[in-house]
Amino acid sequence: MSFKQCTIVLFAALTLISGSFVSAPELFAQSDTPDVDASLLRDWDDFMHYSLIGKWELARKHGQALIDSNPNPVSVLELAESSRYSDSYRSLTLLKQDSPLRDIADEILKLVEAGRFQRRTDRDRIAV
Repeated sequence: MSFKQCTIVLFAALTLISGSFVSAPELFAQSDTPDVDASLLRDWDDFMHYSLIGKWELARKHGQALIDSNPNPVSVLELAESSRYSDSYRSLTLLKQDSPLRDIADEILKLVEAGRFQRRTDRDRIAV
């Protein structure tokens, strides 16, 4: 039996043992997902995914949609800090330095930094 066949059999066995069938998106959604707008979450996920695999035009489309939606900067910060895409801040910084997505990555980083500033200066949060 090949390695690929063994992997498939092992995955199927683990799925049957768990007693429930959960799709990959549902499993992914159960992880550290911030409470943000669904379209913002989708655009963030798609931008990060396509930029990480080098599909620049698709990444640009979703990154621009994210920016055009005028999101709450704190929500963008929460996405950047979540585990949905580990090292997303680092990835955005690298994209800003040397990629066809410089302008988009720069705008998203500005949103992240604005969210960091808003959270840091939130009087209700500081008073606690």
